[in-house]
Amino acid sequence: MRRINTYTGLVIKASAQEKAFISNPGRMSELLIKDAPVFIKKADNPKRKTPYDLYAIQPEKTIVCIDSRVPNWIFEEHLTNDKISELKGYKIKKREYKIRDSKIDYLMEKNGGRCLVELKLCTLVKSQKLLFPDAVSERSSRHLYELINATKQGYKAIVYFIGLRGDPNAFGPNTEVDPEFKEAFDRALNSDVKLLSLKTEINYEKDTLEFIDLETVPVKI
Repeated sequence: MRRINTYTGLVIKASAQEKAFISNPGRMSELLIKDAPVFIKKADNPKRKTPYDLYAIQPEKTIVCIDSRVPNWIFEEHLTNDKISELKGYKIKKREYKIRDSKIDYLMEKNGGRCLVELKLCTLVKSQKLLFPDAVSERSSRHLYELINATKQGYKAIVYFIGLRGDPNAFGPNTEVDPEFKEAFDRALNSDVKLLSLKTEINYEKDTLEFIDLETVPVKI
């Protein structure tokens, strides 16, 4: 029905109003539209102020997962099953790895080699192009600069821009919204940092959201 604040939405379930936790501080104004169907799940903690989690929304034909925790779950499942070609043989050494003033999602190791991996959830699509970010993100720009510096210290570094929606056919930085991120992106692109994009189709069957295997989306500036 509406977004009450950054992390709380008001939804209608069986004619009753319920509060749902939104695990994503992004703007998402093109998704969080009044009367759009949403997919919610009962929270594990019955004492929580928001009794549901808002996982996904379907403003038009495409189901879009907006939960910022989901990319990590899908990524780790793919990693365990050796489905990520760039990281075959790598194991997670540490999550939320601190490097200078930032925390990077994963530190991975393979035969003594170290790889830093950062995941960015992308929700915005325009003209079938996945865009990031959907609002100014100084944090994301800082992450790219930190990873550029890390490659100079011997780390391998990869950033995956992940769209939990099946409709994009390309990915690029959202220059119009955040030109400073575009500059950081260009610098990373011209360094040893790998910038890759993935997407997953989402189906809804038997009260369950089904995520199809991740597939590559070409990066186009």
